[in-house]
Amino acid sequence: MKAVFPAGSLPEGLQESIEARSRALPFAIFWEVRTLLYLGVVSLSAGLGILVYKNIESIGHQTILALIALLTGLCFWYCAKRAAPFTTGKLEAPSSWADYVLLLGVLLFGTFTGYLQFQYSVFGSHHDLAVAMPSLFYLFLAYRFDHRGVLQLAITGLCATVGVALTPAEAFRGNLWDSGTHIHTTLAVAAALAAAGWFFHSRAVKPHFTFSYLNFAVHLAMLAALAGMFSERGPAEWAYVLLLAGLTAVLWKYARQARSAYFLLLAVGYGYIAVTSVIMRHLLSSIGSGGVLIIYLYFFLSCGGAIYLFLNLKDLAGSGDAGPEPRGKGGHVGV
Repeated sequence: MKAVFPAGSLPEGLQESIEARSRALPFAIFWEVRTLLYLGVVSLSAGLGILVYKNIESIGHQTILALIALLTGLCFWYCAKRAAPFTTGKLEAPSSWADYVLLLGVLLFGTFTGYLQFQYSVFGSHHDLAVAMPSLFYLFLAYRFDHRGVLQLAITGLCATVGVALTPAEAFRGNLWDSGTHIHTTLAVAAALAAAGWFFHSRAVKPHFTFSYLNFAVHLAMLAALAGMFSERGPAEWAYVLLLAGLTAVLWKYARQARSAYFLLLAVGYGYIAVTSVIMRHLLSSIGSGGVLIIYLYFFLSCGGAIYLFLNLKDLAGSGDAGPEPRGKGGHVGV
């Protein structure tokens, strides 16, 4: 980028010297390399699964299990050998490779456990244990090696264990949850995650993990409340509307206190979906022929509000923080 200085502000030839030196500086490809490493770990894990699937009869179950166990053990041995002593604060990665070796080991361990259950039914008919046990182990690894990516895998697995699961196909079809029981379970899980995040944060135990707990809790609670509002009618529907209003208010207040533009954006986004749904469901049918004009006016004003929000998001949050803390050298893989 060419620097611009007022005429006469620099000695003759100095500007050209500065620009030449700037062009000679090395170009940072830190995030590009980390992205390639992450894709490599995922590709290796997926490729191993495909190899097992296509050659399971010719290779043999025991050979495959032994190979996966060996690779998993090597990954965990490498991480344990290079890891610094445990601390409740943030622990820097010993090398750029350690994060991805740990992630590979975790994925291989999940494959190993799933293989054991599928082929030998080591957990019997308790299939949830095949998910719960690795997830608890992931939770231990996340705190021991200070890895937010592994923590998110652990939380995802524990949610799936209690029946909180949602595939993209179901979301696009509108099938967030198929019963009120699942909605209540999801709300309970969201409350438990928020409580866990608050508990560890208040005791300064990996406080940088708080974002991961709250991120899951917010999305689960809001989606469950929206699913309840969409599926219910009468007093139950309005109970979910009030729940959404309360959650939005609490999230807005927290976002302002934490100076997080990310959570502020979530509060506005989920709140907007709820308000729009109520308007479309209850007001559109009762406003007669002028309804179309009112709807156009509503979306016009709401689009203007969205533009204002995006332009002033950081100011509304009271900080330049737009989500998770920035990652630098030694930062661990995470969202």
